[in-house]
Amino acid sequence: MLLADAGFPETAEVIEVTRDALRSHFRQRAIERTQHLVEEWRDEKVHPYPEPPTDDVERAEQALFNYVAVTAANAVNSIDDHQAKALSLQTMKLALVQDPSAVSLIFREVLALPEQKLNELQALLSKTSLTALVGAMKTVTDRLRYIGSLHEILFNAEISPKISERAHLHTIIGSEPWLFGEEFALHISDQGLTKLLNAHAQLLGRKDAIAESVRDSDGRVRRVDFMFARVLEHNRNSREHLVVEIKNPTICLGEEELRQVEKYARTVANDARFDANTTEWDFLLVANEMNEYVQDRSNQPDKPKGLAFETPNRRLRVWVRTWSAILAEAEHRMKFIKTQLQYDPGSEDALEYFKENYPECVPELG
Repeated sequence: MLLADAGFPETAEVIEVTRDALRSHFRQRAIERTQHLVEEWRDEKVHPYPEPPTDDVERAEQALFNYVAVTAANAVNSIDDHQAKALSLQTMKLALVQDPSAVSLIFREVLALPEQKLNELQALLSKTSLTALVGAMKTVTDRLRYIGSLHEILFNAEISPKISERAHLHTIIGSEPWLFGEEFALHISDQGLTKLLNAHAQLLGRKDAIAESVRDSDGRVRRVDFMFARVLEHNRNSREHLVVEIKNPTICLGEEELRQVEKYARTVANDARFDANTTEWDFLLVANEMNEYVQDRSNQPDKPKGLAFETPNRRLRVWVRTWSAILAEAEHRMKFIKTQLQYDPGSEDALEYFKENYPECVPELG
């Protein structure tokens, strides 16, 4: 090997062959060590893949897992408790399947758990799966990041003027119906009121579609932004609908915007094709700010806060809310879990959620 650096051409070929032989030797030793450790873990019944692979996909998946697990073998084998060792390897497998880049962090956190917390985790996993547990936590943290992101684009003075109602907010809001309540599932997004009526008929089990356009009292075809619907648990024939009209962050709600939504509501209320006895409608107008007229209409002493209009039978209502109030309520619903997780995303981390999930909707943030 000393001759290799001396530049003698007579030994160059011999040295290169020797190096290839050494590489092959250590590569084979690594393969044998991996096989030996995998067989040991399978004998101990702690390996998350109890059986060898049966096809190329399983072979690739297990090869990746074994490579990572063997790298951490010293830490894994230092765990005396059988269940804890199995849990550590299972966690590593889950991390690789869901997010390979996170495996080192997750594995490090599991290995660092004190015995009491490890026992609590084991007890929890006896009632649910690790996949479900990680999925639930990811849902919570994603929602917290979403709320933070939405707060930034709605109230950040540098960002909100660049946000478009149609191009940005529709997709961002429509993909996260839980924002208005867990009971609502997105049924229609950005459709004409004609399609809204069609959806209503289909929910009631009618097969006949509404062909003609639905127009308001001014003869104009009306459009809605979103329709959320739920089935009341105590009566399957009773339906509730939430129609959300969102406005650009720079718009201050005034008489014109409120009357527009009232026209939507009255069009529905006066349409004979709706079954007034089994259906309730809530129309919600949302923006950052409202003028004095809208504030007075939505804060009447004899009505709930935010209620601007309702029909005599109280089955159709028009509400006005600010984004700040909606975000505060959404965050409050997860306040306890947020505290227990000790997770509070900063503005940069929150915006990262939109960059990851809605890059085409908020290009200014990319």
